[in-house]
Amino acid sequence: MRSKDIWESFNAAIEGIIYVTKTQRNMRIHLGIAVFVLFISLFVRLERIEVIMLTITVVLVLLAEMLNTAVEALVNLITDTYHPAAKVAKDIAAGAVFFTAGNALIVAYLVFGKRYLGNNLVPVISKIKEVPDYIMFISLIIVFIFVVIGKAYFGKGRPLWGGMPSGHSAVAFTICTSIALTTENSFITLLAFLLAFMVAHSRVRAKIHTWWEVAGGAILGMVVTLFIFRMMNPF
Repeated sequence: MRSKDIWESFNAAIEGIIYVTKTQRNMRIHLGIAVFVLFISLFVRLERIEVIMLTITVVLVLLAEMLNTAVEALVNLITDTYHPAAKVAKDIAAGAVFFTAGNALIVAYLVFGKRYLGNNLVPVISKIKEVPDYIMFISLIIVFIFVVIGKAYFGKGRPLWGGMPSGHSAVAFTICTSIALTTENSFITLLAFLLAFMVAHSRVRAKIHTWWEVAGGAILGMVVTLFIFRMMNPF
């Protein structure tokens, strides 16, 4: 291989970034989230250490995704057949991305959680805290009925298997919205929505639902639950 001057090295590096962005959907998602977070940070009075934390976190996530792509390309170059060692290499690289993404969620919560969850949402949540416990069960029943109606209207799927909207997703986001509206602990709220997202994602991964069906269920669960809770305890 011929030696490269500094400008060729820069071009090669940028071409690598462009390639990952063009070919890897996850990289585009990470970049979109990074731009959004950095844009929001412009309107928040962050301390210097918080800016450093955000910057390092964004770079780590993008770096992990690029290394994951490089490992996959290298493994595919070495062998074009299934091999346990190749699977291990790809799984470890994907695990590195998972770790950095999890770390990014923690950093985002530490930086923005107190400002937005602690200061803005708590007064709203406090006004809904006094709603009776059975309201959550009523919300679940009503959401389930809407799911059945949706399945009947679109003519596809069973109440909790396939079709529009996703029943599992609707129930999961009904529960997490109920938790969010009845607790002052923002970390519990974050965990509840994370679990609901994992339920929704599992339905897509299992190819039982499409993303549109999962999104429809999530929106249905959140909107109906919020409406019922507000009806019982308006501002």
